[in-house]
Amino acid sequence: MYAATRGDGYVKQSIGIDQLVEQNEFDEALSLAKIEPTLLKDKDAKIRETRRLYAHYLFHQNKFDDAITIFQELDVDPKEVIALYPPSISGALHKPVQRPKVLKPSDEIVDDEINNDQEEKSSEDEIETENLEILEGKLLEEAVQTLIKFLTDRRHRISKILIQQPHKTNEPTPPASPSHRTNLVNGNLSGTLELAELVDTTLLKSYMVINDALVGPLLRVHNYCNVEEVEGLLLERKKYRELKDLYHGKGLHRKSLELLKKLGQSSEGLMKGTFQTGYYLQKLGPENFDLILEFATWVLQTNPDEGMEIFIGDHPEVDNLPRNKVLEYLEGFSYDLCIKYLEHIIYVLKDPTPDFHNKLIFKYLANVQKLESQKSESNSEEVGEEIEDTNKRLLKFLDESMHYKAEKILGRLRLDDFYEARAILLSRLGQHDQALNIYVHKLKNEKLAEEYCVKNYIETDDPTKNVFISLLKVYLRPSNGEKLMLEPAIRLLSRHGSFVSASDALNMLPLTTKVSELYQFVEKYIRENNKNRNMNMIIKNLLKADQRQVEEQLMFYRSRRVKIDEDKMCPQCTRRIGQSVFAVFPNGVVVHYHCKEKV
Repeated sequence: MYAATRGDGYVKQSIGIDQLVEQNEFDEALSLAKIEPTLLKDKDAKIRETRRLYAHYLFHQNKFDDAITIFQELDVDPKEVIALYPPSISGALHKPVQRPKVLKPSDEIVDDEINNDQEEKSSEDEIETENLEILEGKLLEEAVQTLIKFLTDRRHRISKILIQQPHKTNEPTPPASPSHRTNLVNGNLSGTLELAELVDTTLLKSYMVINDALVGPLLRVHNYCNVEEVEGLLLERKKYRELKDLYHGKGLHRKSLELLKKLGQSSEGLMKGTFQTGYYLQKLGPENFDLILEFATWVLQTNPDEGMEIFIGDHPEVDNLPRNKVLEYLEGFSYDLCIKYLEHIIYVLKDPTPDFHNKLIFKYLANVQKLESQKSESNSEEVGEEIEDTNKRLLKFLDESMHYKAEKILGRLRLDDFYEARAILLSRLGQHDQALNIYVHKLKNEKLAEEYCVKNYIETDDPTKNVFISLLKVYLRPSNGEKLMLEPAIRLLSRHGSFVSASDALNMLPLTTKVSELYQFVEKYIRENNKNRNMNMIIKNLLKADQRQVEEQLMFYRSRRVKIDEDKMCPQCTRRIGQSVFAVFPNGVVVHYHCKEKV
């Protein structure tokens, strides 16, 4: 009897709430549900369902903020909210314009036993179609503003879950669970990735309606947008920069580069030219090296300067590219590009690899030979200037680099050319006689020969290792039938005679040499000898004075005496010194020898 009475009360109250909902009296329905909670079965579920229906009602009454607030409080599945919007926003989730309506009480099952066995009808079964106002124009913009608020909140919550539960973004999205809302609340990750994709894709569509300038920032951060769906939207709006960001974020570098190439080769548009492709390639890194080479080709062919930035740009990804493979690739274009790359890795990146240093020298030589052949055909002044510039860079590198193999380079030089380069290489090999012979007889440059001697001079008593003696031999004892060069030899002695032994110099000079011609040499030699002798005397006297001072200090310390008697105590351990080994400090304190480290 009691059960029947309770059931009758439940039916009456439930019918009253449903009637109020049918009449859109949601506030009254919610108040009634709270007045007699003991008569209402599953009160919380009934209140929740009533509020959900109320939110739908408010939405269709264009009270979007109030509706979205309730949806957020109830933690409604985003699919349900998104489905309220036109196809441009909701896509496949869109349903005909409608609002929820509860079933009539006469259609409900009121028997408690039957209710326990019957599943609760879903919210979709409680919806009847009505003709409502279609969202468009300013009304649509207002509704989308509230949707952005809702989606941003959901995006933030989903991000927290995905951060707490690491997963690989390139894995297939798990199948959606029946209730995404439950997934978020309980921390169950099943379907969360699919939900994140829905939220981000819809958020992007909303930005396209309200302010498409917000699309770029969304795509430049980590997102779960559906590539195929968003790709079509961006192409339709010609949002090529944003499309590039989408591809980059998803790791679709080939599609991004194909887009940039197509836009770069067009004759109009903000993205024409090679810069965008070049900059994109600089950021890919060695893991995409084959892709870099594939798309760098058209950039180098179109604009070599911008193309070279792909391989010498100031980015860590560029610095880590395999240098041998890059060089091999650039050899298919020109010597200039190879030289530019080698100069970058040697001068900027400080790469000491001998192969790279050797290759740079070979490229310099080959480039000079190529330019000389062009000059012989065209006799152009510009080609001549380019030859001179390349030669200067070659000589500078030969002089400064310490990592190339001189003997290997020397074997590749033509015998009738590159004399100055050959002289530097011979110098590296210690063959000073041959190097000086080139400066004097091939280049006929007395100044360069003397500069060479100054640079390579090492003070020694062995005349065979004195480069100034070697230069005198080249002047005064020619070996290949060259003419004796007395005047340059005398000028050398006049300027640098202090580095040459007078006896060695006089022995090499011809007997017909006039004494007057040697006046400057002899005068400088004598002055230098006197200066050295006087300096040696000063140093000798200073050292003697220092020695006397040290001897006096030694005598003073040796003359000091310490008296050890039976009462002498060690201040450190307070024991008698006696016959033990002791130590004396400069201030006269006496301690046991083993106690001196403790003081």
